[in-house]
Amino acid sequence: MPGHQQIFRPRHINYLFGLICGDLGIGVSVGWWTGNHNRHHAHPNTEGADPEVMGVLAHSGNRARADRGIRRLIFRRQTWLFFPMVLLKAGGLHFASIWAVARWATTQ
Repeated sequence: MPGHQQIFRPRHINYLFGLICGDLGIGVSVGWWTGNHNRHHAHPNTEGADPEVMGVLAHSGNRARADRGIRRLIFRRQTWLFFPMVLLKAGGLHFASIWAVARWATTQ
C-alpha cells in the first residue's frame, strides 16, 4: 500500500499513487488512512490503542470471558462472523474517511 512507502522509491510518487488508487479509486482518503494505519502499527492489536481493533472481537481469553450478552455471543462465534464483520468494517472505513475529509474541509 502507498502508506507504507514501498511501491516506488520517491515518496511523492507513492503519495500520488495513493491519491489515485485510494481517494479516487476506492474512496478512502490516503491521508486519513496513513495516519490511522500508523497508529495501528504503533499499537498492533492492542485493545483501546489500535484503531484497527474492532470492539466486537475478543483478542484475549480474559476479554471473551468478561463480557456478557450479545458481545459474549459474538465472541463465541467470531470465527464465523469475522468476514461479514470485515465487510462492515470496510464500510466504516469509507464513512470515517469521508467524515475526516468533510471535517477538514469545514475548517479550511
